Amino acid sequence: MAEHTIYEIEAQLNDFKPTIRRRFIINGERSLAYLGYTLMAMFEMSGSHLFEFNDTVTILKDYSKKITFAIPTPNDSGPLASEIYNVFTNKIKTSLRDKDDTLNFVYDYGDAWEISLTVVNVEKKDISLQKIPFVSNGDGFGIIENIGGTHGLEDYAQAMKAGKGEAFDMYHNWLGDNLPDMDHFDLDELNSYLKNEVGFLKQQYENANWA
Repeated sequence: MAEHTIYEIEAQLNDFKPTIRRRFIINGERSLAYLGYTLMAMFEMSGSHLFEFNDTVTILKDYSKKITFAIPTPNDSGPLASEIYNVFTNKIKTSLRDKDDTLNFVYDYGDAWEISLTVVNVEKKDISLQKIPFVSNGDGFGIIENIGGTHGLEDYAQAMKAGKGEAFDMYHNWLGDNLPDMDHFDLDELNSYLKNEVGFLKQQYENANWA
């Protein structure tokens, strides 16, 4: 085995209660895009939308600016283009360097899902890359695609808690019999499919023609 820079990261879905979160380890030498695929796989995202990372960088004592890492497209022009960086070529360790560093992940500009990332630990470690990414713990199911963001997810959770009524019937007609349980979290199940799902998402995004 070789030595790699390993990040332990806490990821939490913003603006939703009860908490939906994952704690995981990942190779810091991977691209930010790979981190995005990992987050999508962990939070039940199908990879059918664009995504980006946002960071706030302090320039002077009283001045900071937002930096975005995204999939480059022909629309990336104009005065803000210099502050949009390629998510495929920038690495995790260039944006998250130390313990307590933070980053914000945004998926699907319509539903606007946001996940806050916080570095728990960074260490050099001899480890097989076949074993990571790996989730150590978490809470909650994840998102439901195209439901209307966190507000829609809250409406869904309330309908499932009621177990009947017009809203419940609507979700049942849309999603079928396998209605997601928002409290469900199975660590072994998630880790068993995580690596393959990340690979699938990587191929899906990196083989696409974004031009």
